[in-house]
Amino acid sequence: MYMKGFNLVFLLVWLQVLAVQANTVVAVTGNSGNGNLDPFSFYEIDTVSGESTLKGDTGTVVPNQLAYDESTDHYYFMDHTGSNFYGHDVSTGTNTNFLIGDLTLYGMPAGKTGSGGGDFYNGAYYYTPETGSNQIYSITFQNDGTEISSFAPITPTGLSAHSDLDDGTSFAGLGDFGDFAVDSETGILYGSSRLSHTSKGGEYYAFWSIDLAHLDQPMVMIDDNAPSVYQLAFDEENNLFANVWGSGGDLIEIDKTDGSQLGHTQILIGGANASGDFYDMASTGTRQGVEVVPEPASVTFLMSALALLFQRRRRS
Repeated sequence: MYMKGFNLVFLLVWLQVLAVQANTVVAVTGNSGNGNLDPFSFYEIDTVSGESTLKGDTGTVVPNQLAYDESTDHYYFMDHTGSNFYGHDVSTGTNTNFLIGDLTLYGMPAGKTGSGGGDFYNGAYYYTPETGSNQIYSITFQNDGTEISSFAPITPTGLSAHSDLDDGTSFAGLGDFGDFAVDSETGILYGSSRLSHTSKGGEYYAFWSIDLAHLDQPMVMIDDNAPSVYQLAFDEENNLFANVWGSGGDLIEIDKTDGSQLGHTQILIGGANASGDFYDMASTGTRQGVEVVPEPASVTFLMSALALLFQRRRRS
């Protein structure tokens, strides 16, 4: 009798273990370097086994700056060679992309392209366009996640200590990405880019962080001798993972404290070596955390100003 009860308890515990969702990150392929993976496609990758699952496609858009919002089940991405911003409804499957808008109409500087870093955090999409941008930009949405409700720039503090901000090269400002990802527990944004600074003799690969909750604190250089630029994403347990272009499908776990590589997992497709790499990666899990207060140059701010002006005209 005791053994039967013990076996039943063991079975229930084991079933609970099996029911736990595997830790994952999201990634997207482009029009080249995808090996055995489909081009223009979204994949969910198990960070333990490396197995990747096809989730949909980008149509004919070469994608970058990928982010995932769990609350709406939307992927967000940009045109790698342009300024158009798109969404993808994961719940309805393949070919469910929608154009949100041209981001040059929402604060993105003209002449930049959507091939920088991106992540979703605390109800907003964060991105940095290429190349040589000195700011990060945030975008918030209407409730269904299909229309932009506000935008705002974020200027990192102390960036000039690590970068020649306006030296005319593509490695100025926040540099040549790479990617960035936000730790949802701390609000710290971790970035990987190629920078340039005279004190370092020119160009170098960097792994750095910015505290979105305390923007008065300077940008932190974690590793100024990184082996390469990474595509970055946090899984549901806030472990940081990376992929390097040209690695042949190597998923790397990164130590946030010093930038060292903790381990490697081969990315698989149907149990076989995927061989290919990704244009970008995105964090998963609940993307809620500490409050971020960006600069007030936003659609919401402008609309409020227009409303006040309208009221003044009516009173006069």
